Amino acid sequence: MFALTMIGAASAAVPTLIFASSDMLGARYSELPMAIDTETLTATIDGLLGDKPEFSLLTDVKTNHVVVFSTTGSVADFKPLVETAGSALGLPYASGMAIPESAAVIRTPAELEQVAAAGLPRLLVIEGADALAMVPMVNQISTDYVAVAMATPVSPRKLAAEDPLDPAAIAKVASHKAVAGEQVLMISPPILTGLLAGLLWLTIFFSGFCCLFQLQTQDRFEEKCLTINKEY
Repeated sequence: MFALTMIGAASAAVPTLIFASSDMLGARYSELPMAIDTETLTATIDGLLGDKPEFSLLTDVKTNHVVVFSTTGSVADFKPLVETAGSALGLPYASGMAIPESAAVIRTPAELEQVAAAGLPRLLVIEGADALAMVPMVNQISTDYVAVAMATPVSPRKLAAEDPLDPAAIAKVASHKAVAGEQVLMISPPILTGLLAGLLWLTIFFSGFCCLFQLQTQDRFEEKCLTINKEY
């Protein structure tokens, strides 16, 4: 029951990618194998901007601008970003982040042009299903930023339930079915390690338990002692 609960908690993870056009994140691409909660991811965003750097995953990385792309989709949507970015860090088991009130939130390209007229904001949040499509527009404004892309998984059934006759919803359902084969198992390595270790110990226990009940002894024991006479 505990293992099933942990698997259910891991399945609610929001795949997250932190990337930059330069090599400020270190290697071209690396992946963190542990689960990241909301507080840690939010503190990482604050640390990138110079606030509370001691709680950040990237303590040595500082930037003047952070752009958050909050969208719906799958991990496959991050592939073009990884290929074009100078460096990237994958967080496949993140839990999303809390968007501060001071952030500039936009949803359309027109709003992006209005907000970026005075330069790229310190913290910009782009929401919507087509948020990742605005990455080239942001690069035209400035490439001196660290981006955080979060793709919240949405089931095709939920998309179709919104408006089954909407062509956009039908297209989303088709795209999700197309990438269904590329979905990853949303379970973290520590949980998988615990499940495998528990399976190993259960195997050893039941093997010994079954061997214990296979022990057999004779039904009767001879109580009369042998007669031994000395010969002179």
